[in-house]
Amino acid sequence: MVRHGSFVLEVLIFLLLTLSFVSAIGISPSKIELAFEPNAHEEIIINLINSAGRPLNATLQLGGDLAQYMKSEEGFFVIPPYQSKAYTITIDFPAVIRKPGEHIVSVNAVQAPINTGKEAQGIGAVISVEGKIVIRVPYTGKYAETTLELQDINEGEQSKATFSTINYGLEDIQRAVGTLQIYDATGALLDSLSTPQVYIPAQTTETALIVLDSSKYGAGIFPIIAFTEYDGDTTEQITEELRIGTLFVNVTDYTKKVYTKSLVPFQIQVHNRWNNQIEHLSAEIRFFKQGTQIGDVLITPSIALPAWEQLPLSALWDTRLVETGLYDAQITLHYYDKTTLVTVPVLVESKFNLSTTLILTIIIIGMLLIDVIVWLVHHFKNHEKED
Repeated sequence: MVRHGSFVLEVLIFLLLTLSFVSAIGISPSKIELAFEPNAHEEIIINLINSAGRPLNATLQLGGDLAQYMKSEEGFFVIPPYQSKAYTITIDFPAVIRKPGEHIVSVNAVQAPINTGKEAQGIGAVISVEGKIVIRVPYTGKYAETTLELQDINEGEQSKATFSTINYGLEDIQRAVGTLQIYDATGALLDSLSTPQVYIPAQTTETALIVLDSSKYGAGIFPIIAFTEYDGDTTEQITEELRIGTLFVNVTDYTKKVYTKSLVPFQIQVHNRWNNQIEHLSAEIRFFKQGTQIGDVLITPSIALPAWEQLPLSALWDTRLVETGLYDAQITLHYYDKTTLVTVPVLVESKFNLSTTLILTIIIIGMLLIDVIVWLVHHFKNHEKED
């Protein structure tokens, strides 16, 4: 019992320490990108930042396949409140790294309790904030990749697509043309746009802006495919989504079954299809049985629904006087001067309860079965003796 109590105390202390450390430590910069150069020596500085009003015990740890070529100070250091500690990481690259492409070295800012001599046994480092060092190892010859950044917009607006082609190879690319294809929800091609033809020197990036006019596509969420054709080769395709908003909130899910004779939450999931936050969104829910309204109207509290987000709306439904069966739930969403109206089926069922009579009946039947089994066993044993 004493050991059990001690274990519970350790867990509680661990949770308290974890909660007190959350968001207390930061790492800056959180991402560093370097190009690999054979036998090169590099030095970079990473800062651990204490944003708490108390000292923190922290250290920096490196991980990944190229961490073996990096060194930094070891051990934990106490960082005073609202201050930082700079770590110098020295990098000595080898002559060759055989695998081309991106190599990620994780940079972990690890915290632990400050040593007071009274820590609970077994409690060590508890929080880790991760940054990363990206090492780009060039490809022999020509090798390119495509990146794409899109802006969400509303109807009547223009979006700008930032289309980049990165030459990771050691040879220049003479001709490169990017292609951006826009599809509808059924997979039909709506539009195909191209970037100007460009020359891309080795280890460099070329970026182009493509203007997308929402009036050509209307509102919706459109799959995008992007790739670059260069010197007889093609980059791997990347997929993104172009979201063109309109002032509309959709019901994506709802409570489909409830039990009678209880007070139950009736919940609906709503999706904002606008590229702006919607303020004061609420819902009214009415229930109908064969066209006749049953009970009172349910009204949910109003919420703010961020752009493109989904959140629940909920209200309590008193089903104590509601009979079992299938009902129509008429859901009306109210936002600004608009409404969304949907009607969905809801099943009301009786909750299965074990009554005292049923429990006693089950017990009696069980006892009778046991008596029958015992009688059969004795009966067969007596027959065996007679034989």
